[in-house]
Amino acid sequence: MKKNYPPYVVGLIVLIISLGITLLIEINQTRKHEQESRNQTLTYLSAVRARLEGTFNSTIYLSRALSVLVTAQDGITHSKFNQIARELMASSHHIRNVALAEGYVINFMYPLAGNQKAVGLDYRKTPKQWQAVKRAIDTGQTVVAGPVKLVQGGVAFINRTPIFKSSFSDKPDSGDFWGIASIVIDMDSV
Repeated sequence: MKKNYPPYVVGLIVLIISLGITLLIEINQTRKHEQESRNQTLTYLSAVRARLEGTFNSTIYLSRALSVLVTAQDGITHSKFNQIARELMASSHHIRNVALAEGYVINFMYPLAGNQKAVGLDYRKTPKQWQAVKRAIDTGQTVVAGPVKLVQGGVAFINRTPIFKSSFSDKPDSGDFWGIASIVIDMDSV
């Protein structure tokens, strides 16, 4: 026995099945688009991360090199510091300035123009910067802090490497504290 359904019921069933299939296709396409968006975002963020790591790692090596030069020469003159800092800045367009603090006070700065306010800065009297400086001294390792509001204006990342007089002994970075080498990384260019 064959049952005949009125045409509006058949039409309604076909409409419901069509809507269900359309909904399933839409859900599938939305998931596919979300996955593609996630993959594109992840790829972009991975590239940004790699660029940031490269920038920070290169400045860590540069500040470490500066600290080794200061240790090897048992100090540094202003003219020698300026020559070295000029070369360091030429090696990376992200470097905003290079500073040396003999003890806890910045007394070497390159370039000096635009950074005069930072010369004479005593880290111990600058609570927002002292914490990172103290951590660098205590650990004997380079510390990158930021974003930091600079006394000379602007915001940047600061890479600080402690300098110890006994860097060439059996126990590097274990002797008397000499000072801090700092490289300021321009946040906008990174």
